[in-house]
Amino acid sequence: MEITEDNFSYSNLKEWIKDYSHQDKVRFAIHCDELGIDIYESNHDSKVPRLAIDAAKAWVESPTEHNRKAAFAAADNAAADYVAGKGDDPAFFAARTSFAAFSAVRAADYVAAEASEVAFFAADVGGENVKSKIISWFINNDKKED
Repeated sequence: MEITEDNFSYSNLKEWIKDYSHQDKVRFAIHCDELGIDIYESNHDSKVPRLAIDAAKAWVESPTEHNRKAAFAAADNAAADYVAGKGDDPAFFAARTSFAAFSAVRAADYVAAEASEVAFFAADVGGENVKSKIISWFINNDKKED
């Protein structure tokens, strides 16, 4: 199925990402998180979700046990940051930004579903521009597992 703005949906995102490697699913989650991090930071004086994204990037580049534990700790911190600001959409996005780090330590099937949720929410908050950036990621990262 061709990826377009007309067929952009949670279920299609889940289908498009499902055959990617675990690391590529985490890369996708990072990409989506980065599309929304400015929304969060413009409403909250916290760099905790950005640190979680950085921890996820470190795991993608070097998937060691040390980096997995660091990503998990960063995800926990971002989740706590979300709970502290619960109630508005940017705060909700912070929970999703913790997902990139959390996805580094989760099973690949779980990552596919949650990365799709991140993407769908980012597009909902960020509009058509974000949606087109998510579609571009798929077009530019056609690295499916064999």
